[in-house]
Amino acid sequence: MAMKPIEAEGDAVGGNVQRQRIWEAIRENRAEFTARAVATCSRVSTETTRKYLRSLQTAGYIEVTGQRARVTNAGRYRLKKDAGIEAPRIDLRGNVLPPTYCENLWRTMRILGSFSVAELALAASTEDVQIAAMTAQNFVRFLVLAGYVRIEVDARRGIRAAGAKAARYRLMPGKYTGPLPPMVQKRRSVYDQNLKRVVWSKEAGSDVC
Repeated sequence: MAMKPIEAEGDAVGGNVQRQRIWEAIRENRAEFTARAVATCSRVSTETTRKYLRSLQTAGYIEVTGQRARVTNAGRYRLKKDAGIEAPRIDLRGNVLPPTYCENLWRTMRILGSFSVAELALAASTEDVQIAAMTAQNFVRFLVLAGYVRIEVDARRGIRAAGAKAARYRLMPGKYTGPLPPMVQKRRSVYDQNLKRVVWSKEAGSDVC
């Protein structure tokens, strides 16, 4: 049975779209698959796919079935441990990697409710992932453009002692589409990994601040 292709999207800032597409192809064909079939389905190079499969095998997420494809003699695998919708973040040795800053920011803004950029950066930072206010500001700015976050209170300019005030933001109701954070792509668009589609792009008519 042919594997269904996963919609292709370019590499993105703050996440690994290729790894996610490979994982989705594996989950959809969990009983049995080959590296080449997964590469074709996910539209990721065979070399990159094989590297990730080796990491997943080392970490115990997939295992070899013991059979090989008749025509190509390629190794066959099956999904052994399903970690859920989000692709496991592991290195070549199978070690779990810390979350990305986007993952931390996305999870934290849902928890905080109303927040300033400084509050968000501080709350989302961990021992492994330190997030600068400028990094958080850039992520929030694009989510505002995409309609995921609204400005609750505008920033007030002036001398601090004279009433300067930071802007406050809030995640829009119904815009938490899932555990995977929106990705700000290099071509200045926002891709929702949960919906698997671009939800905002500069070319669509909106201007980047």
